Amino acid sequence: MAIGSAAEAVADQWTGALTKTGKQVHILKFAGTVPAEEVTRRLEVHAQGPLNGWRLAMAGPVATVLSAAAAVRQVGGLHCELTLHATDLGTVRVYCPHCRSTTLTKSSPGAVIGCSGCGRELRTRPHLSRRLAGYLGSDIHAEELA
Repeated sequence: MAIGSAAEAVADQWTGALTKTGKQVHILKFAGTVPAEEVTRRLEVHAQGPLNGWRLAMAGPVATVLSAAAAVRQVGGLHCELTLHATDLGTVRVYCPHCRSTTLTKSSPGAVIGCSGCGRELRTRPHLSRRLAGYLGSDIHAEELA
């Protein structure tokens, strides 16, 4: 699967290598920026039925790739059956454990962001949840000593 033009070259390399081995390959290409929900919907259509022996390689923006991978795992795909490649590390998801919302932001571990749900200032932790497809945030004031 290729999401965006930068990912097409990666997907073409994967396809070429697999085709040489005689493996059957289906490739989905999405041009430009595509919402993670659309990628997930298309994946669910292709993932209907048994997933035994099924492999998925995805290249694209990190937030979209992680969300799609989480969706595949929810329908029975295993982590070991996924190959993920991020072509853009710009936008990530940060999960707020205080209000349980997820904020899309240009952030990296250690950065402070505002939660889109409760407005708290969250420090982006390096903990990446495969299930939630994002980083964990924590209230920066929780670290202050009384």
